[in-house]
Amino acid sequence: MTASALDAGLVATPRGDGPFPGVVLLSEAWGLDPEVERLATLLAEAGFLTAAPDLVSGRGATGAAIEAVRGDGGVYSQVLETADWLASQACKLASSV
Repeated sequence: MTASALDAGLVATPRGDGPFPGVVLLSEAWGLDPEVERLATLLAEAGFLTAAPDLVSGRGATGAAIEAVRGDGGVYSQVLETADWLASQACKLASSV
């Protein structure tokens, strides 16, 4: 398993050849932090390709929360783009919550 920071946030990859089920991991209001990295690592160790988009940088927690509540703007688009990226990696999204 590896965890690496990408333009879209954090990606944690399981060991092996895959294909793997994919999970979009959303952070709490303060963004990507060690806890998000820990959870992404745990999901990868369980066999899930995990992508956590950076929804806070450049917006701040308040701006990200407002966009998320409205359901428009960059936050919503960024989550969908992350899901699309996972699908492009030959992932089957495990669930939508």
